[in-house]
Amino acid sequence: MPNTRIRTIFTEQYQREAFTVWYELGKPSPQRLYDALKPDEIVGRVPSPKTLQEWIAERFRDWGEELDGEVRDQINEMLIAEKVEMAKRHAKIGQKMQSKALEYLDSHEIDTSASAVRLLVEGLRIEQENVGLPQALKKLSRMSDEDLLAEVMKITEKTEVSFEPNE
Repeated sequence: MPNTRIRTIFTEQYQREAFTVWYELGKPSPQRLYDALKPDEIVGRVPSPKTLQEWIAERFRDWGEELDGEVRDQINEMLIAEKVEMAKRHAKIGQKMQSKALEYLDSHEIDTSASAVRLLVEGLRIEQENVGLPQALKKLSRMSDEDLLAEVMKITEKTEVSFEPNE
């Protein structure tokens, strides 16, 4: 009598659930995943570690990389938004510093206090460094890789630095 091995088919939904467990556990080995999985309700058992190893190699790694990319994108967007808000706050602080310095200088016609002048100069510097930065960061965050590369190429054409992208 020939030895016929019947391969049990697990549903796509069960494989997605297994992937979720694998991803949430930090992408463990097939054996650790096997120990963590609940049996499939239809089949009534957990796939073997060998089957899980195949799923990890053939599907889970790709799915995980896709999710990791989305996570990186969301973190980058969050960091850009935080940087934009910080730059806006700094610009406002710079404007306030200028205003206070000018108020003082206006009310003391002859006395040009070194502190007031320093406050004014520092306020101007802070505002100058931060005005336009939020818009620039937003613009860069919306650019495609090709547009960013073209922008870098334009900048490097104006300098003595040479830049050649990898292809």
